Amino acid sequence: MIRKTLLMLLVALAVLCAFDNSLNGPIGPSGPSSTPQDAAPDDLTVGGRHIRIGDSLDTVLGRFGDATELLASEYGFTWYIYADDYQSYIQIGIADDRVVALYTNASDLQFLGIGVGSTMDEVNLLLEAPLDGITKGNIRYLQSPEIEGKVQRGLYLYDHQYVTFFYDSFQDTTVTSIQIIDEDTELALGGHFGTPSDALRYSYEKQNFYATNAIRVRFGLSPCTWHSGAAEVARAHSHDMAERGYFAHETPEGLTAMDRAHAAGLRPKSIAENLAYGAQNGISMLEMLLNSEGHRKNILGDYEHLGVGVWFGDKSAPYLTQNYLNF
Repeated sequence: MIRKTLLMLLVALAVLCAFDNSLNGPIGPSGPSSTPQDAAPDDLTVGGRHIRIGDSLDTVLGRFGDATELLASEYGFTWYIYADDYQSYIQIGIADDRVVALYTNASDLQFLGIGVGSTMDEVNLLLEAPLDGITKGNIRYLQSPEIEGKVQRGLYLYDHQYVTFFYDSFQDTTVTSIQIIDEDTELALGGHFGTPSDALRYSYEKQNFYATNAIRVRFGLSPCTWHSGAAEVARAHSHDMAERGYFAHETPEGLTAMDRAHAAGLRPKSIAENLAYGAQNGISMLEMLLNSEGHRKNILGDYEHLGVGVWFGDKSAPYLTQNYLNF
């Protein structure tokens, strides 16, 4: 089965494509919230710990400990990834020893009283109408909250922070995650995409992997293990699509995901593949995939291993391939 969807996101052409040979439907979301007594209402709270834009790196390390991994960002800051407990997954962006960005899809996230399961109406009542874009210099980068008629995100400017609430259209358009970027940090990014590099490619791959597992755990599934061989196969396919200007599960020669796995010496019993193109980064592409039925079924499918591969194409737009496997 091949599904192709053309999606417009900001100024980029964002595209999704899913293939699977073993689909299982999603379970349901859950997760109580717990807010520390010393947390301010506009702190971001995850797993009983709180953080905010402007906090020091020492504060981060004191509350969250050593990061699982440090990853690059398109903005130039460093993501401190906390993935040891997927139920409390969080990314904390650090520049000059200060917090400048946050992302989490933890089940118990809280910000201004909004959490996973909050409705879009509740968010808009609190923060008013979402922005339709961001102006950088003489260019306004438009953001459409809807893809295929489904509202998938809302962008707000709150206290010199760009706050994006991502919505789950399969759960009555309720909040599924949040991203907060310091206003000056966002405006300093020239354009929409980052400058391609091996470090940024790897970062998008691992962010996508970690955040995917956090979603799987939220829905009662086991996290996938990172499979380096599958990642190499996925990366090679993203590279091939970028270099030859096509977007499909089959190559122009007709090679499938299973064919490519076999050519790399892998012998999986089953394989599922998600493709995305044109969103800003690995996180944005995951949020898109979750709102598309075929891709969502792969993300929440009965798979043990996952490899993610990214390559940059025209105008620095990333291609992303997810390969889910069982052996």
